[in-house]
Amino acid sequence: MGMWGNESLRQGGMLVNAKEILKNSIVFTCILLLISGVYLNTCNAESFLKTRVEKIDAPKLNEIDRIKQVLRHLDIPRDVGFVKEIHTPTNPSEKLVINIQDLHCHYQAQKNIAALIDHLTDTFGLKLVGVEGGSGKIDTTFYKELPDEKVKEQVADYFLREARINGTEYFAINTKKDIALYGVEDPKYYDKNLDAFLTALPKREKIMDDIAVLENDLNILKDRIYNKRLKELDDTVVAYENGSLPFEDYVVYVAEQYEDGKLKRDFRELAKLVDSIRIKRNLNLEKVGKQREKLVKFLTKKLPRLEMEDFLKITMEFKAKTIKGMKYHNKVKELYDNLDAKTKTLDRAWPELSKYIVYLNKYETLDNFAMFTELDKAVDRVKRNAYTSYTQKKLDHNLKTIRLARNLFATKLLNRDIPSIKKYRSDFNSKKMAKFIASQAKRLKLDLPLPTDMEEMEKTLPIVEDFYYYASKRDNILAENTLNSMKAENECIGILVAGGFHSDGVGEYFKDKKISYIVLAPYVDELEEDDTRYINALQGKKTPFEEQLEREEQLAKNEEEQE
Repeated sequence: MGMWGNESLRQGGMLVNAKEILKNSIVFTCILLLISGVYLNTCNAESFLKTRVEKIDAPKLNEIDRIKQVLRHLDIPRDVGFVKEIHTPTNPSEKLVINIQDLHCHYQAQKNIAALIDHLTDTFGLKLVGVEGGSGKIDTTFYKELPDEKVKEQVADYFLREARINGTEYFAINTKKDIALYGVEDPKYYDKNLDAFLTALPKREKIMDDIAVLENDLNILKDRIYNKRLKELDDTVVAYENGSLPFEDYVVYVAEQYEDGKLKRDFRELAKLVDSIRIKRNLNLEKVGKQREKLVKFLTKKLPRLEMEDFLKITMEFKAKTIKGMKYHNKVKELYDNLDAKTKTLDRAWPELSKYIVYLNKYETLDNFAMFTELDKAVDRVKRNAYTSYTQKKLDHNLKTIRLARNLFATKLLNRDIPSIKKYRSDFNSKKMAKFIASQAKRLKLDLPLPTDMEEMEKTLPIVEDFYYYASKRDNILAENTLNSMKAENECIGILVAGGFHSDGVGEYFKDKKISYIVLAPYVDELEEDDTRYINALQGKKTPFEEQLEREEQLAKNEEEQE
């Protein structure tokens, strides 16, 4: 999360007066530098990474041409981030939103989010940044007026490391650019979302410990109760969920459990994805590019004048990334197929390009939500067919429930996981699960530990459900308020920095409004499992630097009173 007020920064709901913190921090640091020459080691950090790129210098463009310019020249430095998705609807509105996915309180991710914003504002002259967690326009002139740039950067870096500010705040503090910065929340929903999290937080450690014990017990039972096929299936699911098995390999594995005809009949979207994966794996993209180039040259020589104009127009749109690759390649295929001057069909003349067009028509027409739903159903059906006893079925159900509970209480669910919560809600009962474990342990002569006082999970569940309810409600609010801030600033392109949980919901909102959007993610070497800094920020715990500042302020106040 992360919350900004009009005059203050609110990181994870902890209201922090940014001006006072930075003012006091910088004054205190400057005194140390000037008088004693001693510098706080905790503030010593690398200088702010500024991505060196050439600016796009051009005459003032209209809105649609500005959007095309960004789509055409978008090139993210690999050490900073990468493009996850580009969506350009048919007949799009004259707006583009660049959604940078926030990985909360991850220092490298936050540094790279700042670098992504710097790159986009520097390269394309973008002037509007919206951020989750705040409401209204934020006055950043104070930061530009601070005198010592180096000290300002070092102090900001310290608070970034301690998760007291985020990458967007870090950028705002250090930049000299004229940027319109907006919080794009409805405070009512954000505060309810945050309050639910903070209410559940004191119980989380105990609940997570209990869940870990129950899950470990169930895994021990799995080794004794599952048959070979069922264990292989479940081990594959676990490998995918913990990231050791790539998504495409997992999808292909699931598909291989079915006959092709049955997969296509029962799981249409999943079958399309599997077909597209298999085609892509056999594609030579270098050959695709060369064959497309040759086909374009062939068409420019053979097409009649009227069709040539349409072809050149759609080719420019494709290069500008304002239309999907599928639409462009289908048009190229149509033009070629209708030519009298050809001697071969497309699949014979340009076989690699022809396969690529088939791939695009499968992949770009996927309904992702339906596909993930079908994937879960396909796995469930394979498991059901593998059960050889009721005990196996009951154990599998408990394993699904406890894994879902783990992600639920760790607040690591994705938007698409929410329906599963409703499906398994009545099964979030630790006593029933413990009873099943105890009975099976007795039958198998196993000594399995069980948690004591397990009622906290059931008591806290409604609070955690509220957390996800309000988090989902915020998706449309973030998207709508980003568009409102763009309108207020008369900007056709805006940047939205928001957590990855919101990407699906925000994306669906923009799709419904026929608004083009891009999803970027910051580069990270590895994920951080320890969220202590995030929790400390949420609870308002002070850093050592802030505690020292308070002591210095109190000392100065005491000296003034004595005088």
